[in-house]
This record gives sequence, structure tokens and C-alpha cells, in this order.
Amino acid sequence: QYSGQVEYSPDGNKLLVQGGPLLFGKTGVNVSKGKTPNNYDGQLYLYTMKTGDVETITKEFKPAIGSAKWLSENEIYAVANEKEYINLYKYSIDNQEFKQIKTDVEVIGDVDYAVDKPLAVYRGTSITTPEKMFLLNLNSLESKMLDMPKEEKYKNVTLGETKVWNFENQNRHF
Repeated sequence: QYSGQVEYSPDGNKLLVQGGPLLFGKTGVNVSKGKTPNNYDGQLYLYTMKTGDVETITKEFKPAIGSAKWLSENEIYAVANEKEYINLYKYSIDNQEFKQIKTDVEVIGDVDYAVDKPLAVYRGTSITTPEKMFLLNLNSLESKMLDMPKEEKYKNVTLGETKVWNFENQNRHF
């Protein structure tokens, strides 16, 4: 079955596994009986190496996980796809909760985490801005823009007006 990435827990006893809902049988499946889950719906699992036990931590979490990083005994950070947005989340193992981290972009591209400091660097874009790069303090959760590499290319571009909207028809809700 589909698997994305695997990494050791900080204590080396577990694995953080990112993959599709069918990666470990029905453990990550959260669709009605008789329906086939989409294996591109990225899930996160904790695999205990000593026992072989598997626990899904995203079964009830709606966004699809694109990538994840286990930073401390209690914290996992995940980039998740939510329709037209890609957001950053922090998962608390103790509380078993996801909390969205406010970023200064609507679509995160990449995130890289410092080894010895509570810092991360992320890049991303929004509908009205070209790509930017930010430094994120993981303690305060504040971002600081480091660079806007495509600023020169966009200096003569006027972007149109955009609005957030929802549309409903009789067949489907958007």
C-alpha cells in the first residue's frame, strides 16, 4: 500500500509513518462501509517497534497529510492539504490534538526544521502574493519574512481582486 515517509521517534522506540488509509489494513480507514478510501488521503500512524502495534493519529482529522516531522517527545508537526489551502499543524501526543499554526501564506510549499533550536523555515504563496520565505519561531509561533525571491518578476504585475466564496447546487456543496 501507499507510504510516504517514515522516521524514528525522538526516543527511538516508535516510528512516525505517513501513508494512505489502507497502509496498515483498515486501521486508517474512515469511509462508509462498501466505499474504497482514497489512498492519496495522507494519514499519520505511530508504529511501536517492540510490539508491532499501530495507531492512527489522523483518522478523524479531515485534512490530508502531505508531510510530517517528529520534533520532540510530545510534538509532531504536519503539513496538511485542505482543499485549496495547505496549512501547518502541531500535534500534541499527550493531548492527542491538532492545532493549526497561523502562517503568513495560504499554501505552504516546504518546511525545514532546525535540529537544536525551536525554529523552522517555510516557503509559500497566497492568491495575491508571489512566493515568500519565512522564519517561524516554534515557541511563540510568530513568523518573520526572510525573503521574497520572485519580487522582481512581479514588480510590474497588478493582481486582480479576489474574494472567498461558497457555492451550493442541488448536486454538491463546494
